[in-house]
Amino acid sequence: MANSDDGPRYPGGTGVRDDVTADVGERSGSSDFDVDDERETGRDSLRVHVGWEIVLLLAAGAVGALLFIGHRSAVSGGNLRELLVFAAAVGLLATAAGMSLRAGVPNLALGPVAVASGYFLVTHADRGLAATAGVTALLALGGGVAIGLVVAVLHVPGWAASLAGGLAVAGWVVATHGDPVKVDLSYDPRTQAVYWFAAFAGTSILAGLLGTVRPIRSALGRNRPTADPALRRGGSAAFIAFLALAVSTLLAGVGGMVLAMGSAEVPPNDGFALTGLALGAALLGGTSVFGRRGGVFGTVLAVLLIVLVIRYVEALDWRVSRFTVAGAAVAVGLLISRLVEALGTPADDDSDDGPDPLFSAASTSTTGTWSTPEQPGWTSQLPARQIDDTWAGDQRWGNR
Repeated sequence: MANSDDGPRYPGGTGVRDDVTADVGERSGSSDFDVDDERETGRDSLRVHVGWEIVLLLAAGAVGALLFIGHRSAVSGGNLRELLVFAAAVGLLATAAGMSLRAGVPNLALGPVAVASGYFLVTHADRGLAATAGVTALLALGGGVAIGLVVAVLHVPGWAASLAGGLAVAGWVVATHGDPVKVDLSYDPRTQAVYWFAAFAGTSILAGLLGTVRPIRSALGRNRPTADPALRRGGSAAFIAFLALAVSTLLAGVGGMVLAMGSAEVPPNDGFALTGLALGAALLGGTSVFGRRGGVFGTVLAVLLIVLVIRYVEALDWRVSRFTVAGAAVAVGLLISRLVEALGTPADDDSDDGPDPLFSAASTSTTGTWSTPEQPGWTSQLPARQIDDTWAGDQRWGNR
């Protein structure tokens, strides 16, 4: 074991911290070790989320007011019911995206799964709508389970495994139908648009509230990288990643069925525009791209803002692709992630249970550089982390 004076003392370096974690792994007899420290307890400040959600509320209200004043027909009557169903469908995908992001395993298969679910429902509804919807949901869940097993067993990034799955599903959809499929079902969700939107909003807000509970927040963020991302994070982290991918893919399937039932036709497309809209809404709502951190009402407000912007663009007859809207949402969402990470750390970053027992007091210089510890060896502790304050066919399916 290296002496405390050998090498740098920072997470992910080659000095004390690495020696300690390696030694813990050796003494535990397993390569899958979990070392909790104050950075992983879920003690995040929610003030930044409250402030940003107020901004989202004002922005959505402003776009809605512009639509109501200049294009009232676009947000009234049948058009309003259609907009609410579209928002509910995109919102279910955004909730799924937020769940996978918080778990540190971004799910890029959401859009293709949604399109495939809608296509399967429409083409097999003659066997009974309820029964077909149940089978479709099970198929979507099965796809999520397969992706989750790959991530949990191989410990590979969720975005890579889900991208492979999404490409496979998109290939099946594009290869099996070349023309739009007409929707002729016994049920139209537009007749209960308010209830569908309320179901999405309730699901998203409940998930956000559960995410404020410290043990749940901490457990959900077990895959959040803190050092070498290739290191296995243990059985609990693998299970959380598996569960997040399975449930998020199921939600995507439900969202796709809602979107299909509320459409006149299901056009042939790969669904990745929907993936972009879902991820964009989740990030824009304040969910951190690094995992764990997120707000309560952010996803609902971000979805409202995005669908209102889409409707406003359509009312102005601008030729703007869904991919463009999704790309803009993701880009702004990344900036918000940087803000959340910079301001989401509490001023007192120590755990309520006291400092990491593997380390004791150390001092740092006022210039922010690493100073010589007062005591060498196992009694040295990492300096407090410095907060980073830098900012580093049917059109509803995403076609123009």
